[in-house]
Parts: sequence; C-alpha cells; structure tokens
Amino acid sequence: MRLDSLLTVGNASLLLVLAGCCNSCNPCEGDDTALDTGAIEVDVDTDTDTDTDTDTDTEFTSVHGTINGTVSVILYEYDESGNIIYTPWEDTCFGDSFPYGDIFVTAYSTDEKTGAEAYYADDTLTDPATDGSLNTFSFDVDTDEVGEVHLYAVLDKWFNRVIEPSDPVGIYAEPITLQNGEIVNDVNIEILTPYWCGTEGGSSGSCPDCPPGWGTGGSCYYWDGTQWVYNSDVCHGSGCSDSTVTVGGALDIAVPYNGIGDVGTFLLYPGTESVWWVNPDIAVTGDSTGASGAWGYTYCKDAGTYRARGVWDDNDNGLYDPSDTWGQPVDDEGNPLGSITFGSVDEDVTMHIPVGDSDFDLVPFVRITGELYPDTGTFEDLFEGQAGNQLYVVLGKYRPNGDYEVDDLERAYDYEVFTSAELIGQDSVSFSFLGPANSTAFLWASTDLDLDGYTNDVGEAWSCYASEPCAIALEEANLSGISMGLSFDPTTGADTAE
Repeated sequence: MRLDSLLTVGNASLLLVLAGCCNSCNPCEGDDTALDTGAIEVDVDTDTDTDTDTDTDTEFTSVHGTINGTVSVILYEYDESGNIIYTPWEDTCFGDSFPYGDIFVTAYSTDEKTGAEAYYADDTLTDPATDGSLNTFSFDVDTDEVGEVHLYAVLDKWFNRVIEPSDPVGIYAEPITLQNGEIVNDVNIEILTPYWCGTEGGSSGSCPDCPPGWGTGGSCYYWDGTQWVYNSDVCHGSGCSDSTVTVGGALDIAVPYNGIGDVGTFLLYPGTESVWWVNPDIAVTGDSTGASGAWGYTYCKDAGTYRARGVWDDNDNGLYDPSDTWGQPVDDEGNPLGSITFGSVDEDVTMHIPVGDSDFDLVPFVRITGELYPDTGTFEDLFEGQAGNQLYVVLGKYRPNGDYEVDDLERAYDYEVFTSAELIGQDSVSFSFLGPANSTAFLWASTDLDLDGYTNDVGEAWSCYASEPCAIALEEANLSGISMGLSFDPTTGADTAE
C-alpha cells in the first residue's frame, strides 16, 4: 500500500511527510530515559571499521556472490519502566495491513579513513507484508574493491519515497565475505519502529516519530482500519495569511541520462534532516550528455530559509535512496547554495544534479566497544572449573525480563560468546558490537551455568549497562571505553533484573 497525502498551499502541492521528531523513535527530549552515558568515550569520527568477530586465516580481497534474506518490521512500545515491549501486528489497529512504505536493502562498505559509503548492490521491497517471511530480497555482489560488505535495511515509514536519517533502520551485524559466486542464505534483518495508529478527532496523542511541527501530538492523521486518513478539520496545514512567492527555475542533470528513473526535489524542516515537502516525478528530457527540466516551490511570502535537494532515482526503484544521484541549488557561478529562501519576491534558482555531498549523511550503524570484568573474584571462581559453561555479552533489541533463551540471541543486534576455557587467567574480556545508529539498544551480560539453555535466570551472573535499565543511546558516533562489572549471587543471580 502506498499513500500520498496531499495539501494545497498557494499554487503547489505539498506531500505532507511524517518524519522524526524524537531522533529516530527514541523518547523525546524531556522524557526520563534513564540513560547514563557519562562514562563513555564518544569517537567523534563516524568511520565504522569492518572488523569481524569471526576468526579466519583467509584474507579476502573481493566479494563475489549472492545474498538472500528477509526483512521483518517489528512494532514496539515502552512499558511503565521505559523498557521496549514488542507489539504483535494482530494486536494493533493495523491487523494484517502493512501501513508504511517500501523497504530499501543494500550491501555497502565504509571507507575507514574518509567515512564515505560505497554501495555495491541493493533491492527494494515494494508493498511489504506484516509477515516478515514474505519480505524477501536477493542481490548479487560483484566487486574487487573490498573483501567484505555489510547489509542494512531502511523502512520508508511515512511513504514519502525519500530514504532519510529519521527512517527506521535494521542492520545485519556481521560482515559478509563471498568468493567465487558463493551463495549465502538466511540473511534476515529486523527493523524496529514505534507503534502508533493516530488519534481521530484531534485529541492529543503520543506519536513517537511524527515530524517537527506536524499537528498536535500527531493528531493530523489517524488509521481508519484500512488506511491513513488526513484529519483536515483539525490540521489545516500551513496556509498563507498573506501573498505567496515562487522560488525555482531550471533543473539540470549534468551526467549522461538514459531516461530511466524519475527526478524529484524536496525541502527539509529548518534545522533538521526531516523531509517536509516533496515534489516527485519531475518531467525532464535528455540524452547521453545530460537532461533538463524545471523545478520550484510556491509558498508563503517571507516564510524563511529551507534546505533544498534534488535527486535522480537512477536505479529506478521508486525511492530516493543513498545509491541515487543527488544535487542541490547552485548560484550563477555554479557554487552550491544548499538552501532556498522564501522572501518578499519570486526568485530564479537553478537546481543542479549532481553536486557532491548533497545526499543525506546516513550512518547505518555505529560500533560499541568496551570490557566486562568480574565485580569480585575471578572468572574461574564464577565457573568453578566447569568445562562447557559460557559467558554471553549481548547488544539486544530489548532488555530481558526474567530468563532469556540462548537460542533467542540470534535476534539480538550483536553478541559475543566466551567459553569458560577462554576466560581462565583473564581479568576482563573485550567486546565489540555493531548497532543501528539513531536508536536505543540494550547492553547486558549473563551466563548459563546450569546449561539449561537460559541466561538471566536464578543462579546466573549478570551485568547491565548503567545498572538499569541496560539502555544505551546510539547516535551517529562510535562509542568506546564502556566498562561493565559482572555480579554473581547464587541465591538470586540475574533474576533480580526482573
């Protein structure tokens, strides 16, 4: 299902976009998140190294093969303690109707020195289903540039066709190496996003990821059982009390144009990376030398400055995504302007594609590194010489309440396993995880001393980041220097975390 909600302002159509008011679905500023990041060192560079947790003696210098997998969209809410709880689709107002836009999946690498991403393959899941097993992707990666790639998936949550930083992201935490046409299956990705189905009649409601300035508590829209409905009686858009002005002019694509894929422009809410106004499907004509058309926005006089971007969907997947060709307004000398201003008179401004650094600064994942040590005694004291016992350090999608099945670790963002033999003589162990940027994850550690297949149970050792609630805010920079103590009380153990 795709829903385009249109408003008329002046002589133009507004595609009202629902983006992100709370930094990608985290609790809004002022909410009590119980996060303690004071002891963490933040790496201000956002490069993301591609270390793998898998020991190997083989040095891969290329990636050649096929990757198959699925993408599931998981809804969640916060309970009274601020913990994430999953919300089954059948318990929501949506039922089995998928209420959001398409899903973009890509394989890419990040240059460790420059932080620039290179994209090698992608797939678009159109009209996704609530049953993630039906959302399958497949693509071939064929490159000699790198020895491994990472995968992530982005949900175009509010169906504006733009893949932007506020859209929910899911990652596949392990790097993938392929040689000689190998096939890897079951690369399954989960995207977590807050559950909200609107408020009819304009009453204030909790909308975890509505865009800046969008109604009161998200009251402009509600789900009527089959589709999103724009509540025009409550949210009247941004009507102009005075006259309007038009800013725009020529649109030039200065690279060979093959006629495939549409062209669009959009504006961002001031001071944010949240898309406000989208003009898709702009008519252009061109050939092997380039293409040309016209663009522009008519809006309220003296309304101020907005960042503006142009994009050519050159992979023709119906989305404006990171692998497309991006541009922005330029002055008469061809210098990037970055934005346009609705002043007192009409203004002629050229949109040029491509212009470097015009795409969103999407940071799919960040790396979290630190160490875990016993609060008292040694690891040998904990395991009492028992062979086969294991210690689990986990970057999870939610905080475990009560016992946690070891088999469920596959659903975590990332985790590491240390055997009792590996811990002999060790004062601490180091961990390194990948987690999705602009999200909240839960960092904890536990054991399975009785080998019953469950951690975080009575008699198990336990460690929780920041003591409680284990939540760690992941933004756009790597986090290092995290230190966690492992506690053990044989009469209670990790069960005290309930």
